Amino acid sequence: VPRIIERVLQLASLYEASVQAEDEDAAKAFCRIFAEAGEQYLRALLFKPQEWALPVATAVLSGAKHPEPEVAEITFNFWYVLSEELAGSGRMIADEETRAQTRAFFAPLFLQVVDALRVLVEFPPDSATWSADVQD
Repeated sequence: VPRIIERVLQLASLYEASVQAEDEDAAKAFCRIFAEAGEQYLRALLFKPQEWALPVATAVLSGAKHPEPEVAEITFNFWYVLSEELAGSGRMIADEETRAQTRAFFAPLFLQVVDALRVLVEFPPDSATWSADVQD
């Protein structure tokens, strides 16, 4: 697991380059890799948060912050699965004290996810000039 996660994290700079180059296809591919790694290794992320969770979740968060909804939505399942584990309906964390500590660890990231979602659903600044049909 450590080698795979290390290699996945090495892709973060390539993802950033794809965002700068406005290469949406490459950005989607990198987001998919980050999100899939997070989902597949969720148990490792939950129980070794200092080592792996923050870097992997930060990589997934960078995808959630992408300005194109089609790219950002690739990360949504990761956040859903993680939230299920942290909210108590998941089965990986049996001990409530550990769950509370892990929830506190991830809380700042979830605040950033909510902010990223807010940006995605906001109307553009020129939306006041749109016709009623376009606004619908």
